[in-house]
Amino acid sequence: MSSERLVRDRVPAIMRAKGLDPVVRQVDDADEFRLFLARKLREEVGELLDNLNDPEEYADVQEVVTALAIAHGVSAEAIARERINKRSTRGGFADGYIWCVDEVMRAHNTGYRNDPVVTGVCAHCGDSTTRDDDPAPDLCFMCLKAERGSFLATGWGGR
Repeated sequence: MSSERLVRDRVPAIMRAKGLDPVVRQVDDADEFRLFLARKLREEVGELLDNLNDPEEYADVQEVVTALAIAHGVSAEAIARERINKRSTRGGFADGYIWCVDEVMRAHNTGYRNDPVVTGVCAHCGDSTTRDDDPAPDLCFMCLKAERGSFLATGWGGR
């Protein structure tokens, strides 16, 4: 069984310099590259969550996010602008506010921006699922997008 994963650009040369003969290939097209970047992001976020005090893990996540954004035509400047805009209009996360959905909101199936309430747990990553009417209610938004590959062509929004 073949197992392929995206590695940093210099890893093959580093391996060769150590006398190893890595079997590598370059991605065939932009869609495949974005798919491998999305997989790499999931991998790196998992490593970060296992090592929250390690700055190297934060750097790895940031590197993959930057590459994924560029692959989707989103500039670092646009991301920085959005981050600053959101921080100035909505704040950051330093104060630790937690949204608590009360029973009244649950009864009306409303939440922030009228988002549906949590209905289950993703079978792939364990995150919350939130759509009763979803054709794949056992998957969270990101796993559903990754499975369908639709975020590769359409960006993060939409179904």
